[in-house]
Amino acid sequence: MVSTYFNVIIAYSLMFFFESLTMKALPWSLCGNWWNTENCLDYNNASIYESYMRYRSWERNHSAVDYEDIFSSFVNRTIRSPSEEYFNNRVLNISSGIDNMGGLVNHLIPCLFASWLITATCLIKGVKSSGKVVYFTAIFPYFLLTVLLVRGVTLEGATTGIMYYVKPNFTRLVEPRVWSDAAFQVFFSLGPGWGGLITMGSYNRFDNNCLRDSYILPMIMELTSFFAGFVVFSVIGFMAHVTGKKIEEVVAEGPGLAFVTYPEVVSRMPMSQLWAALFFFMVLTVGVDSVGGMYLLHLVDQYCAFLTVVIICFIELISFAWIYGIKAIFTGAERILSDFEFMIGKSLSPFWPVFWRFATTAVVVAIFFVSVFQYSAELKMGDDYRYPAWSIALGWCISCSSLVLIFVYMIWKLYDTPGETLRQPTKRWGPANPTIRMEWEAYKNTTKYKQTLKQRLHKFYQRSPLQKYREQMSRTAV
Repeated sequence: MVSTYFNVIIAYSLMFFFESLTMKALPWSLCGNWWNTENCLDYNNASIYESYMRYRSWERNHSAVDYEDIFSSFVNRTIRSPSEEYFNNRVLNISSGIDNMGGLVNHLIPCLFASWLITATCLIKGVKSSGKVVYFTAIFPYFLLTVLLVRGVTLEGATTGIMYYVKPNFTRLVEPRVWSDAAFQVFFSLGPGWGGLITMGSYNRFDNNCLRDSYILPMIMELTSFFAGFVVFSVIGFMAHVTGKKIEEVVAEGPGLAFVTYPEVVSRMPMSQLWAALFFFMVLTVGVDSVGGMYLLHLVDQYCAFLTVVIICFIELISFAWIYGIKAIFTGAERILSDFEFMIGKSLSPFWPVFWRFATTAVVVAIFFVSVFQYSAELKMGDDYRYPAWSIALGWCISCSSLVLIFVYMIWKLYDTPGETLRQPTKRWGPANPTIRMEWEAYKNTTKYKQTLKQRLHKFYQRSPLQKYREQMSRTAV
């Protein structure tokens, strides 16, 4: 279901990419097009930009001596950037709300078809066919983001945007929405519960060091998001400086943020069409309708892509941390830890089962209830648009629709499978290599494999510096 709406975002990227290559000038860099309104400020035009900045200065000082006739063209205008109007009015042809869906946007139909075609082409031969491409798609975004950052920090007002980004506002920590959005970012960037990690991991060597990967990958992903934030907020700071708005009022949250801020900085670079084409080509490689589509996209993104994944992660935690492996329930975490030790060839900390069984489960449950509270109360896109009650109910129906099949299958398996067998992996479960499988079967009968959590913690304590210190003190006292 996620791929169904995520391809819409790829379709937007395709349109930007196509027009970067075919238009004489980037269409989101200028006003005066049929989709622009009287609020559009062409601040890539030096004379208009300088006049507007003089108007801003006059507006602050209210000096009649410095008044110019051109200032009358700026009075009572809600200034918008060319990139914002291009995305909302040209690409989306956005409506007033989700209750006004309208018809199809004709120019997005071939883009959406092409995005599905690209997705099918990448997956038709399985994930191995895209393995070599990843070397390029994983490195190229860092190069391009660095180029955009260098240009972004040179814009007027960039420092204000960056300081807004890095300066903490601790009062926001009491808001459930902040924690919900942070969890959404982690779930979306790391991918737990989506199935992609399991699918891609199945192509690894059996002895791949998954412990090392569990440290490196989250660090890389979150640092990348943090780095990209500097690019976004340097441009938002510039747009706030030009339009006279507050930072939080410049661009609404959601997918539109990237399709307004990044094109904005690209349009202000030398050889802007080349950089625009490269940027949206990057979006296509990384990512590998209707008038009211953006509202529907945001609705589905919030309910389908997050709440469902949290529930799936909770079910996975219960399955492997409490049930997996042997007849005795509540020992799954110890058994899967033993399997990890067999795979990577070294002993692991006994605190991993504690984290899986208690800490991680508690965090996931807390995230779920905070999110339910948040999404039941209201849903907004930006600060201006609030979703009507019926659309929130629709969002919950979308979220539940993807969960129904999970519970239907679970109920059927509970009915069809004997209780003892239900808690056991199938006979096919285990290493695919026959030699490794024989070693694993023998390892399962050892005392080390069958250690309980209590036994593991006791051994850990016996080897700890605290226990050695106590033993030394006891010998000294004697």
